[in-house]
Amino acid sequence: MQIKIKSITPKKTPSSYRIDCMVIFVLLLLVIMVRPLAFGQCPEGSCSVCEVSANISFIQGGTMINSQTIIDGNIPAGGMGTGISPLIVEATGSGVITMSVDLTFTWNQGTSVNWIHGISFSESDGWTASEGTINPPNPGWIFLNEIRGLCSGLNFGTGYYWDPAGFNCTEEGNFSNYDGSNCGMEEYCEDNVDYLVDGDPSDNWGIDCTNDCPRFGFDLQFCPDTTGTINEQIAFFLTEDGETGAWNFPDGCRFELVFPIVFRSAGIQLPETDQEICIGECVTLDAGVGSESYLWSTGETTQAIEVCPTETSTYGITVTGNSDCIIEGETSVVVEACCAANAGQFDIEALECLGTMVEYQLSGFSDAQVYQQFIFITNENGDIIELLDNTEGFYSAPNFGNYNIYSYNILTSSNSIIPNIGMNVSILDCDTNCCQLNMEELIILNDQAPQILFDSEGTIDCETGEICFTAANALSSSSSEFTWFDSEGNILANNSSSYCTNTTGEITLELRDNSLECVLIETFQVDSIPVIPMISLPTITLENIGNEEISVSIDIPQSQISEIIWTPSELVSCNDCLTTSLLNPELGQEISVEVIAISGCSARASAIVRQEAFDEVYVPNIFNPESAIGNNGLTLFASEQVVFIEEMFVYDRWGSLVFSTQNILPNDPSQGWNGRISGELVANGVYVYYFKALSVNGTSKIFTGDISLIR
Repeated sequence: MQIKIKSITPKKTPSSYRIDCMVIFVLLLLVIMVRPLAFGQCPEGSCSVCEVSANISFIQGGTMINSQTIIDGNIPAGGMGTGISPLIVEATGSGVITMSVDLTFTWNQGTSVNWIHGISFSESDGWTASEGTINPPNPGWIFLNEIRGLCSGLNFGTGYYWDPAGFNCTEEGNFSNYDGSNCGMEEYCEDNVDYLVDGDPSDNWGIDCTNDCPRFGFDLQFCPDTTGTINEQIAFFLTEDGETGAWNFPDGCRFELVFPIVFRSAGIQLPETDQEICIGECVTLDAGVGSESYLWSTGETTQAIEVCPTETSTYGITVTGNSDCIIEGETSVVVEACCAANAGQFDIEALECLGTMVEYQLSGFSDAQVYQQFIFITNENGDIIELLDNTEGFYSAPNFGNYNIYSYNILTSSNSIIPNIGMNVSILDCDTNCCQLNMEELIILNDQAPQILFDSEGTIDCETGEICFTAANALSSSSSEFTWFDSEGNILANNSSSYCTNTTGEITLELRDNSLECVLIETFQVDSIPVIPMISLPTITLENIGNEEISVSIDIPQSQISEIIWTPSELVSCNDCLTTSLLNPELGQEISVEVIAISGCSARASAIVRQEAFDEVYVPNIFNPESAIGNNGLTLFASEQVVFIEEMFVYDRWGSLVFSTQNILPNDPSQGWNGRISGELVANGVYVYYFKALSVNGTSKIFTGDISLIR
């Protein structure tokens, strides 16, 4: 309590001094009366504890909402005090919450020593700790499965108890003479008697905190094992020096300090109330973030799952956080007998041409197993004229006029009517039955309809090897645009009535009638491309007659050949073969062959019967390199049947090479030997020559002999 005094300095009189003294006296009296309330000191001359507080000084895995609480007033000997408000922690995930809890108090007991006799937790499996976590660590603290209140007799669950080893006792059997229920002054080791379940400090350990009580700190861990709000408590036990035996009496100098603590678990963030859906609907169950693993009762291991139950069902979830902290929860989905029929929405390209294919696509309808979907067309009177099998596709109107396309979604188990051809749409009652009916108008305005005219087989261009398609609009008076697309929707040709291709695949032709503002679509398949043959015949000479076969060179497999025709047919032994023999042709006569492929394309080749290629070869036997006319050079002379002199060599009479060359033309002495070696004329004499000639039909022949050089 604070009292504020406003200072005024009037002129002092003797009576004013008396008033000031009286004010001071009243103020002192108020201070004396208020002081016990303001500072809460423990009463003197009795065993009591006061100014008790618990504080969370550190936290990990959670957020402190209320980190401090106090026990109001004084706690008399043998009494129990409870914090006036709970400590509140909000978890940030599904893992372990680690925290430090500090206890402070004022002890009023003269010169008696005291200590914290134990710390325990409420009946919960969520608390975890091990010896040494209490700060400061001391081997005298032992962990017990249960700790019973000495004052209240309540069971506070598991916790730590101060119980240093007694005289002549094993490490497991500490010195004690009290178990919380059987009082007695006889001293025992705990391993001697079964009922000695928790110990008591019987040596002279303690802290004299009459004037300076300690601050005890405990490092604890808690694993929330459920979802939502969890109410726990931490209990501390204080006692006077055990040597006095005061703790053995109900009004002895001993105390129980209990602090509630509330955890707001965020490990599983499922709805706390049941979710309600209609038959056929689905709902997403999300366990929330912050966990290391998830396991649903459905076997799924993701954070969220979608479920579509047909009856009320409960779904369990187990999440695992850090330090293997496991939290389990469940939620129920209540399936109501309500209607969730949804006929979806149409996406229609508005076409207003008689006989055109209207493209439609339905989406958003209920496709749950318990619902059934129908799409149908009605005429202007509402009579069903066609049932469509697919939720997307094309519809072709039979005549001009008004049409409607309907989407009809029904609950299978309801009394909804199944649509049929000829039925009027007005009898489909969705007011009393579980169904939904959506409609879009289709209006055909003109009785003069465009139409795509074209041959899907196409025509073959035997020169380019392509197959070509040409389209036209049957309504020739309309302004038309043609667009050709491949199977991926890529434009092959734009604003063109024709298209040629040399590849197979699906082609879509779109006719846009600009006069009627409508579109026609037709799709066809190119299964094969035309095969264009290319052929040739070898040179035919009289030496082939009756001796060798003549074969047609062709670039397509025989399976692609439809027909073979030789002309004249009487000159070949087989008129429909690619390989045949010649029968008595005359010199200069033309022989031809035509090959027709199954594509209809053909190729023709011909050859003239000629003499033997090397019949007219001539090499002179004398030449004068200095002559201005006549034979002044050595070469091979031949008809046009010889195309090259592949090799030419000249040797002297001792066999020494005097001249050589390759790949020269016949009949040209300037390309042959001029009778010189390194520019100098050689001596008169006889020289030996060697020629290798190549004919037009690809055969070679060697000519050798000698020639005399004179000058």
